[in-house]
This record gives sequence, C-alpha cells and structure tokens, in this order.
Amino acid sequence: MRRWIDVSVPVGPGMTVWPGDPELSLSRFASIETGDVCNISQILMSVHAGTHVDAPLHYVDGGGDVTQVSVESLLGPARIISIRGINQIGAPEILQHNPQPGERLLIKTDNSEREWWRLPFDPDYCHLTPKAAAYADRSRPDPPWLSTAGR
Repeated sequence: MRRWIDVSVPVGPGMTVWPGDPELSLSRFASIETGDVCNISQILMSVHAGTHVDAPLHYVDGGGDVTQVSVESLLGPARIISIRGINQIGAPEILQHNPQPGERLLIKTDNSEREWWRLPFDPDYCHLTPKAAAYADRSRPDPPWLSTAGR
C-alpha cells in the first residue's frame, strides 16, 4: 500500500530561522472588515526557513535556482533510513544503507525527534556534509536537499 507522507514543518510567526535571517512576518494585506472585497494575507520570509529545497545556486555561484528543480524529483516513492547520534552526515553514513541510483531517501535523524522549528536555533543540528551532498548530486538527476554544510 502506498501512502503520502508530508515531511514539511508548520510555517508561522516565531518559527526558528537561521541566525541573521529575517524573521517570518505574516500580515493582513486586505480586509473585508475595512471595506475590501476579500481578505488577503502576506507572508514575508527567507526562502531558507522551515521545510525548503536547497538548489545548486545556494552553494554554487551561477548554479541553477529552485525553478530548475523539477517537482517530479520531490514526489514519489522513498525509503526511510535512520542515521542517529551524529550531527554531520557524510557519504559513508549514507552508503551504509546501500542507496540505489535515482532512489529517494528520507533520512530520520536526531532532528526528527523534536519540534526544532519551535525551539531556539541549535547550531549543532544534524545536516549533510558537502561530500554527502556531492554524492547525492551524482546519484540523482536533480537532487533536493534540506540542509548541507551547516547552512
């Protein structure tokens, strides 16, 4: 049986952001109460907040931006693997799980056990190393990653 799993975190005021990045701001742009024909809200936030995709441009000057990541690469069957007890996941830790070419992996880490988006920023959060990201880059046509190299 196939089922959908939403791995995104809630977005809202007060959520954790990278130090120095702008806080999320949510405001009412138009309001029926003040005479507008409908209610319209506005969200201002860093594209690096909450659940997001790091495009090559994030680390490679002149790399492709997120508009060049196909939506299809983000959807479909995936295998959940568990890598716990470390905050930097390298290629060796991923290779221990014998990933197949083109396979999507969801990595359950120590981050998975807490609502990190509600807590103060943790500089020791679990992330992929640049070498792990480079490995992924070679194994997928357009790899989506949450966070690498500590940012």
